[in-house]
Amino acid sequence: MALTPRPAVNGVAGTRRRTPIYLVNCFNDFRPPLALGLIAANLRQNHPHLLEAFDLSPGYIGSRGGLFAQQQRHGPGLVLFSDYVWNLDDHLELSRELKTLDPANLTIHGGPSVPRHPQACEEFLRQHRYVDIACQGEGEATVPELLERMLDGGDTGAVPGVAQLVGDTFVQARPRPRSEKLDLYPSPYLTGEFDDLVSSHAPVITLETNRGCPYGCTFCDWGQATLQKIHCFSMERVTAELTWAARNRIAVVGLADANFGILPRDLEIARLVASLKQQWGYPLQFQMNNAKNATSRVSEIVRIAREAGLVSQGVLSIQTRDEEVLSAVKRKNIKPAQYDALLAEFRADNLPVHTEIMMALPGSTYDTFARDLQWACDKNLTAHVAWTGVLPNTPMAEPEYIARYRIRMAGQSRLAQPAVLQTLGIRPFPPNLVVSSTTFTEDEFLEMAKLSAVFHLFQGESILKHVMLYLRHEHGLTHVAFLEALRDADLAAFPLLRRLRDWKVSRDGATDPLAEFVLGNGWPAFYDEVEQYIAWRHGIRAEGALCTVYQVQRFVMAWSGRPVPATLEVAHDFGQYVRRVHEGDTACRLSELGPATLTVYDPGGQCAATRGPLLYEPHCGALELSSSLVPSRVGPLAPRPGDAAPSLRASP
Repeated sequence: MALTPRPAVNGVAGTRRRTPIYLVNCFNDFRPPLALGLIAANLRQNHPHLLEAFDLSPGYIGSRGGLFAQQQRHGPGLVLFSDYVWNLDDHLELSRELKTLDPANLTIHGGPSVPRHPQACEEFLRQHRYVDIACQGEGEATVPELLERMLDGGDTGAVPGVAQLVGDTFVQARPRPRSEKLDLYPSPYLTGEFDDLVSSHAPVITLETNRGCPYGCTFCDWGQATLQKIHCFSMERVTAELTWAARNRIAVVGLADANFGILPRDLEIARLVASLKQQWGYPLQFQMNNAKNATSRVSEIVRIAREAGLVSQGVLSIQTRDEEVLSAVKRKNIKPAQYDALLAEFRADNLPVHTEIMMALPGSTYDTFARDLQWACDKNLTAHVAWTGVLPNTPMAEPEYIARYRIRMAGQSRLAQPAVLQTLGIRPFPPNLVVSSTTFTEDEFLEMAKLSAVFHLFQGESILKHVMLYLRHEHGLTHVAFLEALRDADLAAFPLLRRLRDWKVSRDGATDPLAEFVLGNGWPAFYDEVEQYIAWRHGIRAEGALCTVYQVQRFVMAWSGRPVPATLEVAHDFGQYVRRVHEGDTACRLSELGPATLTVYDPGGQCAATRGPLLYEPHCGALELSSSLVPSRVGPLAPRPGDAAPSLRASP
């Protein structure tokens, strides 16, 4: 069954004009859209005859204004959307507007957010009638075959990996097999496909060295290739792309590999990037998703990258330590012991470590989540909390799984009602966010969300990190208990503390009091309130060794215009104290340690910022300056001596 051709799209048969192809990926970080670039480069190099009928000159489009400006210039045509969770809503709205503007536009949606399951895909197409074709799986082969069928009037519905509504009938072709010979698809970087984007505003690029992931975590859909054999791009191609990035002064190279370090050759790639950094000065940062089980190799890769100034830390993507939750999300094949071993490797090499924890996983409870947070604090791990969402094409999205765990998403719950949100004083949640299951209620979800918010703020951004460490070790007040009390307290007598907490808990992104604290050095007044609050709420007064802790906590925070480096003399050696506590010395007491000095540095340029905090490493304590308490940060905002730090902010 063929899609009824539109006159403009089928214009190659009926008119002399070439049909324009619009390549749309709305994501405002000026990162060249790799998936669309691979499709375009493949068309140019391997299917040039198609470009006698189709026109790629509209180029890459990242905004509504850009798309409609090109539509005015080139007219209706094929519009290819690369859909991800962060841009799907924008792309669907653009499709609706395009079809309203001119029904001759043919909207084609691909990417991880396009459902593959027949029932979900049919629902998607019926709900969004302005989506003409859904492409599932790798698009490099699917798009040329679609174009061929359009030219010869064949049945587009039979193209593998394609689904559509023909009239009112849902038609889904067989799945397209994954490509094994990836080098058949030319690199958009090496062919010059992205030259204009890079020369104008592209400090960040995404590269692949392989595709596929051997794991099957229920919450994940890594390029629709989970539980799949890993296929590799050749080392010749990987070398050429990385060399291209260095020569073109690309600040950040991010790998799309699911498990970098899982293959022996990944060590060779890490050495190559380090060598390029030494030769060319770029890239400034190398972002990777560490393998879960290849312990020694991953730690060696991180060590190489850190010594080259390419990364700040290793990453432990534990998600949770609870065995029952791991079983529910089918992650038990990655044992917590593997992460413990990797952590030990990182620590043996004196590498800082960051971890990732997921909130509201099926099978989890408020208590399992709280235990995960406390574990991260006790291990001195900077942690980012990710909220669980049901993504298309994941096992979690299967109807049987949803029914088994009675998963309810925000869009299906009372949290989708404006009146409820107004009463609770919070902003809307993404509709696919898991807000209840068999093991937690919506009310418990809200308590977890608030705990996550204060954890990110006061521990993750280091604002009260050192104070909480001392209270935990010397007064038995756990981080979680302290944060729960802060979350729930009536802070009417502490307006600065209340403002900061409520801003984070309400998820109000309109105003950022942190920016004001940094720009105007609001820390002294804030920490005065903290001392008063802790004395009031916990009965622990600012005296003795605790005075040293408060001194240190104030001293390590960044503020604009601050002269750095700076040194503080303290009555008790807090640096030694932190080391001994995290080494497990339960008998260590700060009051028993002699005087010392503490020096802070600013390799990231935080104190030079004039527009608020430069959170170049989100959720990783970017407001705390480097010192013996925390490692020196590296990355895009930590330039070499004499260099100006490149900006990763979007242009106005």
